[in-house]
Amino acid sequence: MKLKYILLVILVLLIVGASAGFVYLRSEFKASVPQRSGTIQLQTLQAPVTITFDQMGIPQVWAHSTEDLWFAMGWLHAADRLFQMDLTRRVSQGRLAEFFGSQVLEIDRSQRKIGHSLLAQKAVDSLSIRAEKFLDAYVTGINSWVENQGALPFEYLLLNAEFEKWTIQDCLTLFSFQTWFSDVLQNNDEFYNEIARLSDPDSVKQLLMGIPAWIPTTVPQQRSWYSFFDIKDSFSQTLFADGIGSFYMSSASNSWVISPKKSATGYAMLASDPHLDISRLPQFWHIIGLHCQQENINVLGITSPGVPIIVYGHNGQAAWAFTAGGVDIADQFVELINPQDSTEYKTPNGWEKFSLRREIVISRDIAVPETMMVKTSRHGPVMSENDSLGQAYAFRWAGFDVSLARAAENALKIVTVNNFKEFRQIVTGLGALNANWMYADARGNIGYQLGSPIPVRQNSQSVFRVPGWTDENEWQGYQPLERTPHSFNPERGWLASCNNPPAGEDLGYTLHGNFAGDRILRIVKLLETDDAVSSTEMQTYQNDYRSEFILRWKEPMIKVLTQLEENELAEAIARWDGQMSPDSKQAALTETWLANLKDLTFRDELGDFTDRMHLRVLFRDRIIYRLYMNGKSTWFDDKSTKNHTESRDEIARRAMQQAITEVSDKTWGELQQLTMAHPMATVPVLSELLALEHGPFPRGGNPGTLNASTSMPDGSGVFKVLGGPSWRFVIDFANVDEALMAIPSGQSGNPMDDHFFDFYSLWAGGEYWNIPFNKTAVMEKKKSVLELMPANIP
Repeated sequence: MKLKYILLVILVLLIVGASAGFVYLRSEFKASVPQRSGTIQLQTLQAPVTITFDQMGIPQVWAHSTEDLWFAMGWLHAADRLFQMDLTRRVSQGRLAEFFGSQVLEIDRSQRKIGHSLLAQKAVDSLSIRAEKFLDAYVTGINSWVENQGALPFEYLLLNAEFEKWTIQDCLTLFSFQTWFSDVLQNNDEFYNEIARLSDPDSVKQLLMGIPAWIPTTVPQQRSWYSFFDIKDSFSQTLFADGIGSFYMSSASNSWVISPKKSATGYAMLASDPHLDISRLPQFWHIIGLHCQQENINVLGITSPGVPIIVYGHNGQAAWAFTAGGVDIADQFVELINPQDSTEYKTPNGWEKFSLRREIVISRDIAVPETMMVKTSRHGPVMSENDSLGQAYAFRWAGFDVSLARAAENALKIVTVNNFKEFRQIVTGLGALNANWMYADARGNIGYQLGSPIPVRQNSQSVFRVPGWTDENEWQGYQPLERTPHSFNPERGWLASCNNPPAGEDLGYTLHGNFAGDRILRIVKLLETDDAVSSTEMQTYQNDYRSEFILRWKEPMIKVLTQLEENELAEAIARWDGQMSPDSKQAALTETWLANLKDLTFRDELGDFTDRMHLRVLFRDRIIYRLYMNGKSTWFDDKSTKNHTESRDEIARRAMQQAITEVSDKTWGELQQLTMAHPMATVPVLSELLALEHGPFPRGGNPGTLNASTSMPDGSGVFKVLGGPSWRFVIDFANVDEALMAIPSGQSGNPMDDHFFDFYSLWAGGEYWNIPFNKTAVMEKKKSVLELMPANIP
């Protein structure tokens, strides 16, 4: 009895201790939740700053001077997203291992080679006095919040890490990194090189294709034509080189503008929904409004914390947004290394020295820092080498040629843009940002401008590495503004971009790149009717689950199902209208069949790389579609069967039989699921304590629907959602105070904050949050007010 009593006491003490520990942790974590009401006195302000917050925690800043305005923006970014900013800073600088250890060293090595920090360091010295002043105010705001708050977000406590003061160079490093990432989202060069290494040139040729003429272009024209990629057989040995870097999910975005002649209200309208990774918490974007008396700045939109830029939004006079451009602004060059001296490489003028740069990479779990030497050729940094072939692979990127200082200055100008001519100058001056820009204004104008720098190449460009020892593949500068794709007030009354080709033969040159052809089919069908479009219809379009492209698979599916004597399923597909809604059983069968078809087609040649291929959407749509319709591709043969050559139809039936078994009677929402999780959700107990993971939630859509979902089979029959609408925005210039927005999770990156996940139900339900613009309307909707006061004001 005494022993039981002792055990009971111990158990109670353990429970009390654990509870006390949880209470303590929650108290510590809660200390970093930002203040959104009351008054805070600060040394660095020139005059009082008022910040209003609405029910969703969205701030709008009211300042007298521009310095105080950007200061407040930095303050708010730090308050809501400090750790996210710091994490992105470390990725861009190649310093992630200092936080997470050697498992991320490869990411650090890659970013050190590209050298975003070096580009930023050079740009700091070239900034105008005005740009430097604003950036310094923003940086001061970030650091002031950290000093004033006194408690860092919980991630720092768990990592036993400190926050390093933010600098102007950090802002520019992030900007360079994000322009590079805008290209990585759709650049397939490394992807094709890896496929070529694992297969053979003839097989790869079957995958390469131009843009079919049936895909609409953004700039209106009579017809489209695009050249096909080619492989230079004399350099085929370069296709099998090692050293392929990381792969990223191919992104998708939508944006369209409506002119008054097409608008139900008689005013211009703009809709935008950029599609990025939505499986991570916090999400990418932070909504903010900025208002300044001194320079008449009034702007509302989304920002990427760490950089003082309104990336998408409106200023009451004009609205803007962009989609990933897809233009090929990077090449990989093969440099031949001198067999007698590895510090030299071959050029048309003989052997030349690589320039060398020493980088010290620190990892928290390795005692001695790693010293790496970065080689740079005349084409760019060497990303990898192949000793057996005596080759180095240099990265040529437009971002190395542009002025980062000028890009930062243009980014600050966009907040006051009010005409299309100025808009074109600004968006084509944002460095190497690979983007399709949409524009609408209060005077009823609409426009489109490709902002990507367009290299002038001498030869038809392959997606594969090209010889660096001749001048045949050198870039001859960039296309001038007047030769870039653009459109202003087209007769039809609308413009749309869904990562599709910007323009065709009207340019007078071939626009190389990776462009999508699925979602644009749907929005064109919706917009080309004679009906006037309202704001409500714009919202309906953004939430549309119908795929016009998936309907191209109906007849092949019906044929396969009929061959298998699955007549009921064949009839169900015949009745299907292409809706990829969560409750659709046809969508579930179609997507599972396509995933199996791709797997059976490629895995025997490419092995485990097939799993990574799921991250490249083009293998789920145009490429596999082209192979299938051709019917005779050697990719369909199963190389593991020695005495039998499988046909396309045989593989298709096998894929369908598997799909019927796997899907059974499930709906698409039961198969495709979205889970949103903080990077530290894997920590036991902590995840439950702080609610770091939400889901799984059923999700509809696919890469071809306007309400897009990019997902990957996880091996258990579930399609894990990675990408989707990271923000939805609709504005009708009939009333800018009725602008609508929605983000997937919440404004705050702090799980102890009420605004960490409060947007999800609106976003998931296709609903929107109204964010007014003019001061009277904002004040009517405010929930709280925070006053930042200069320290000398009592």
